[in-house]
Amino acid sequence: MMTELERYLAGEAVNVGETELTAEAIIAFASDFDPQRFHLSESAARDTHFGGLCASGWHTCSIWMRAMVDWTKNHAPGAYCVSPGLKNLAWPKPAFAGQTLTAFSRVKTWRENEKRDRSQILKTENWVEDDEGDRVMSFEATLLFGP
Repeated sequence: MMTELERYLAGEAVNVGETELTAEAIIAFASDFDPQRFHLSESAARDTHFGGLCASGWHTCSIWMRAMVDWTKNHAPGAYCVSPGLKNLAWPKPAFAGQTLTAFSRVKTWRENEKRDRSQILKTENWVEDDEGDRVMSFEATLLFGP
């Protein structure tokens, strides 16, 4: 039977973690990093095209990042996972308070890193889904993964 890490490196989409999105978390993140009214106040958000309090797209990226770091700690203890960049970042649908967000990652390709022994360079597809299974954030990344 394959481990989660082996499944991931074989190209299977892996659920890297879930987070319940609360109004308090949305407001706290937005207060520090994206202080727009639809992220700060339910009543103010109702008057926007979102129709309710929704998370900053940067908040959904942070949720994915935290989930990936925790997944790596649990399934590849001692490993690191860093990225020199990402592309095609998209927020196709807002994420609202009360939803459970699930983060996913899938390796498209990987190869040994010639510059650093025992590490790999992964090309990945990454996304976050709401509790209806709709994507609320997605991006592609290059990840440097190793001990």
